[in-house]
Amino acid sequence: MIDEKPTELALIEERLWVVSRRTGLAVYDFDFSSAFGVRHPAVVPAPVTAVARLGAVEDYAATFEAWRGRGVEFVNSPEAVGLADDLSKWYPLLRDVTPKSMVLDSFPDAAQIEATVGWPVFLKGVRQTSRHDASLAIARSATDLERIASAWSDNSILASQRVAARAFIPLRPVERSGHGNRLQRSFEFRTFWWRGQLVGAGPYWTDCPRYEWNARERLEALSLAGEAARRIDVGFLCVDVAQTEEGQWIVIEVNDGQRSGYAGVPPISLWRRVIELQTAADGSMDSMDQSATR
Repeated sequence: MIDEKPTELALIEERLWVVSRRTGLAVYDFDFSSAFGVRHPAVVPAPVTAVARLGAVEDYAATFEAWRGRGVEFVNSPEAVGLADDLSKWYPLLRDVTPKSMVLDSFPDAAQIEATVGWPVFLKGVRQTSRHDASLAIARSATDLERIASAWSDNSILASQRVAARAFIPLRPVERSGHGNRLQRSFEFRTFWWRGQLVGAGPYWTDCPRYEWNARERLEALSLAGEAARRIDVGFLCVDVAQTEEGQWIVIEVNDGQRSGYAGVPPISLWRRVIELQTAADGSMDSMDQSATR
């Protein structure tokens, strides 16, 4: 099904095409006209490539084809989105830099956990958690696993997803303890990559005391995130990395950059860098075209 909510096609700074829809989520929505020059052409001048900032699209492939029929092709193909968003697809490419994992069509039993990832285990949908609820994510015993299994099928976010079971690795905390059922906030960072180039980075958690990396930590974290982006090789990619209690950096998750929230990444600087890279790419193409006509 194609999502019928109102969408907007815009040309940012005469360089970057964006198809967007407001979701009502402050962590995701961004008013490009507040920081950049924006036009809304009534007619697409030629086949163009655009960023799809549409939130969680029910049927991305159908939406992709519908816009392609109008002369607009999204920067990430349906195949690229499937690779970036589905742990079962990206895990084989990153198994040496991310927690040991397995993906199942049905909820695992204790014997499966003990034979593969072991205790404690971190459980999530193959695409996402249920609002970072620790009570539905961390099982330290068979009893915990049974409790989570009974709640899984009734959860609107988790029930429709395949189950990802991952080795639970203690991360460097940034707060003394968790609050209620939420996951304890850790030293985790979100990064965005545009055609393999870093365009934004910042703290993942924004609802806890602010934390920052030093120069060495930033270098190590971005080196790992960059390697993950190179292996995944998706046009617009989001890579989340975190530091373990032992000081090692690991990949927590990767996602389609189009549907990822900004977290602590400043959106203005992110889009400014994307526009710079797009301008440079357009300039290179113009030079090649001029050379070909000589």
